[in-house]
Amino acid sequence: MKSDLILDASKLWASAISPSRQNYLNQLQATSEGKPSLATDTIAVFRQVSENAAVVLPDGVDLFIPSHEPGRSIPCRMFRPKNGIPIKGVLMHIHGGGYVLNTEKTSDATLRRYVDITEHAVISVGYRRAPEHVFPAALRDCCDVADYLVTDGEAQLGAQLSIIAGDGLPSVHHVKNTHIVDGETRERYISWYLPGYDTKDLQRSDVAPLYTNLEEFRGRLPPALFLCGTVEALLDDSMMMCIKWIQGGEGILKLVPGGFHRFMAMPEEEVEAAKEGWSHVAEFLNEIMFA
Repeated sequence: MKSDLILDASKLWASAISPSRQNYLNQLQATSEGKPSLATDTIAVFRQVSENAAVVLPDGVDLFIPSHEPGRSIPCRMFRPKNGIPIKGVLMHIHGGGYVLNTEKTSDATLRRYVDITEHAVISVGYRRAPEHVFPAALRDCCDVADYLVTDGEAQLGAQLSIIAGDGLPSVHHVKNTHIVDGETRERYISWYLPGYDTKDLQRSDVAPLYTNLEEFRGRLPPALFLCGTVEALLDDSMMMCIKWIQGGEGILKLVPGGFHRFMAMPEEEVEAAKEGWSHVAEFLNEIMFA
């Protein structure tokens, strides 16, 4: 019997990972051994390390976008096309870090890459982070920025919001070696972002979109690319969310053999998986922009 779901399972096989990619994974695993784990008393240290390691590009612009909450504004970082090229739209970026780590200023290279691919203005949201600010603070900040870019983007930036890109918080079901993020770390992220929530709460649609009835949005959902590495903690989530998205719109799943957590943030010239991943992003964005 032919399945209604067709997936190239060979990409999930260990043999799909090239020797060069496997060597990189081995090195990554070796360098991570013995390092302190993320815990409540080490959050500040991890944040500082992340911010110190970030490559800050000189053409990034810091700005503030008003929140719907009176007296508040949301820090953001923006990049535009070089040489005065008119923007074709606005891309909103939601940085990774489990809603605990990183900021709008720690992804400059990624933001610039999006600009070069799309000729869009790219804005990264400096949402409030846990454990200082728990759910739904980060979600509300992202929604407020998105609302602003839809209603005021044309007047303030020259174009409206047309693309949203970002990272996700993994569930880590059965990837044997997740490289960087494991199940224990995932549980800590959840406890900080969703303190006091039980298993039933985690199945609320406002907490996890996997539990949203997306069929109600059929005809209104934009095309979505779910890009994931095969040794990445987000593997299960990406596959399941893509299937869910198809209920209401077009969902495309691309798997990168040997891709690990945050592999897309690595330099393309150094990490083979990152180069492949960005080629998928470029192909997808070009298709939806010029369809």
